[in-house]
Amino acid sequence: MKTIIQWIFCLTLFTSVITAQVIRPFMKQTAVPENLKHSLENVIDRYQLVSVDYKIVNDLITSRPVRVQMEIPVTAESIVSLDLERYDILDPAVQIVKGTDNGDIPQNFNRRFVSYKIRWDGADRPLTVLNFSDYHINGVIELNGEIYELGALKGFENASVKDHIIYPVNRLKMNHDFTCHTDENHPDVGIIDKIEKLKSGKTFDVLFSNLLVCDLAVEMDYQAYQYYGSAESATAYVLSLFSTSSAVYNRDINTLFKVTYVRVWTTSSDPYTDSPSG
Repeated sequence: MKTIIQWIFCLTLFTSVITAQVIRPFMKQTAVPENLKHSLENVIDRYQLVSVDYKIVNDLITSRPVRVQMEIPVTAESIVSLDLERYDILDPAVQIVKGTDNGDIPQNFNRRFVSYKIRWDGADRPLTVLNFSDYHINGVIELNGEIYELGALKGFENASVKDHIIYPVNRLKMNHDFTCHTDENHPDVGIIDKIEKLKSGKTFDVLFSNLLVCDLAVEMDYQAYQYYGSAESATAYVLSLFSTSSAVYNRDINTLFKVTYVRVWTTSSDPYTDSPSG
């Protein structure tokens, strides 16, 4: 009995050490070159530039702790502390391959990708997901009802590979013509009721009381391979998209995504064309 109590005590102590771990992979940048500042202010009127500590990120990807406390300078005035849990979307038996003229060959990916989602407490389910890989660091952070995006600061003069930006999406100075809506006169009243529940935050009813898992197979064409520079980089990026999407489905309809297969075409003879599907 004494041995059991000692073992429980050690396990509790070990768990407390894990949950108490605080990491700071992002460092606030205060000095911004004038030409970079001018370029950014043309597209957004509020942002925070951060540098990435890649040693911390590499340790995070390698050790993949189940839970971590992460401090992030979201704005110039505040540093937020996020209680995060690992959010796995890769199926244990996932196949990650390159599509070539000679058939599929395995990618050198080695699961160098990890996502973290904020720990939810009851009905409070903010959308906060952070994705880390050797190729991309990105995510979304919901803070006080406002959505912030984290991403690499690429394509701007005087921006280094370590430079990343955190900004509220509603402060972008770009107009989007895209709209998303549904017909309120839709004949299926049940669909309308469910939409109203989602809009009001009352998302879980009998239909969604059990956790559902959606298995996904993903393909990326040769054009995407060229854009991201390697099959591994393209794979890491698409996984970050599905990880964030999975968190939305998890929050709203209690459904998780599991990626079971990824193929990135590395040859121009892929089965896809550049013309619109119609």
